[in-house]
Amino acid sequence: KESGGLWDVGPHAFALLLPILGPVTEVTAMVGARDMTHVLARHASGAISTLTMSVDSPPAAGREEAAIAGEAGVWTVPSAPWDPVQALGRAIDELLAAAEGGPEPELDVRFGARITAILAAAQEAARTGRTTQM
Repeated sequence: KESGGLWDVGPHAFALLLPILGPVTEVTAMVGARDMTHVLARHASGAISTLTMSVDSPPAAGREEAAIAGEAGVWTVPSAPWDPVQALGRAIDELLAAAEGGPEPELDVRFGARITAILAAAQEAARTGRTTQM
């Protein structure tokens, strides 16, 4: 909550979008009441994504949803229950396998660094009111 929706929800949102829409080339953002952060990102594919994130929305307005729209229609990302302990275990298993010469995980430190750069650019865009090129 201390860093707001951008840094709390943003990594998860972009982790969902980047494999589908591709790398981000520019980003702009605005922050409204209750630290509601609105991010508009252009992707190398030509797609534009819109994200609205907050960790302080009123309970009646709280929701978690994602949808991808295109020529084929709208695909709503299904919500799925997940267990954080199981997710961490899977990540550790993938890292250990990679360390033993197995395949490198797709969601690695480089992927995390790209997402961190996008979030930093969005934060700067919100602060300055200027679109940031990636």
